[in-house]
Amino acid sequence: MREDAHDGALLLSPEIGSPLLEWRLRCSLPAVVVGATVPADYGLPCVDVDNEAAMRELTRWVIQQGHRAVGYVGGNPRHWSAQQRERAFRRTLAEMGVPLREEWVLEGRYSIDSGVEAARQLLQLPELPTVVICANDLMAVGLIQELQLHGVRVPQDLSVAGFDDEPQVQQLGYALTSIRHPMHEIGRAATEQLLQCLERGECLSADALLLPGLLIVRSSVRRFSPVGLA
Repeated sequence: MREDAHDGALLLSPEIGSPLLEWRLRCSLPAVVVGATVPADYGLPCVDVDNEAAMRELTRWVIQQGHRAVGYVGGNPRHWSAQQRERAFRRTLAEMGVPLREEWVLEGRYSIDSGVEAARQLLQLPELPTVVICANDLMAVGLIQELQLHGVRVPQDLSVAGFDDEPQVQQLGYALTSIRHPMHEIGRAATEQLLQCLERGECLSADALLLPGLLIVRSSVRRFSPVGLA
């Protein structure tokens, strides 16, 4: 990517340590990050879903359904969003006085396979949580598939929630409670910001524009009570 060959760039969800970010530190080409929120040190405007606010809302809602034994499957640690979502999950549990059990907090990679592996790790424990929040829908699908293979019913025995509200997940028949990620709006807003940068010849601000996620409640999370009533 040479400065004399391009007017500007949209950097799509760069990971931590991405060569794209290192490139940006050495050039003045107008650029906007879309689908990630990178540190201000990079001097890049960002457009993304508000990962922390959305995960706080989801975690708070799950707790309000009566769950106090809450597990978590995190995203790929190379993604900024994974850090933001897990940080919000942990803070919300602390704010609401719900104990965090580290054996129920598992690392994923935003893939179905990593959801399967997380389920296998949980099934080896002497006690399961009553609900597991996954940092994206694909991991939630893998988790549900593996749990069901071992006779654990969702949501009757264990509730599961996801994040991103992937349309294909619902098409496969998983009635997954999730956070709807405003992907189209994020792409449009990022493009508008880049065009404004090009009109000025530079990006005047490195602020992040964070769009709200939307909690979508479906049947994968049931209301929990100590006596086991739905």
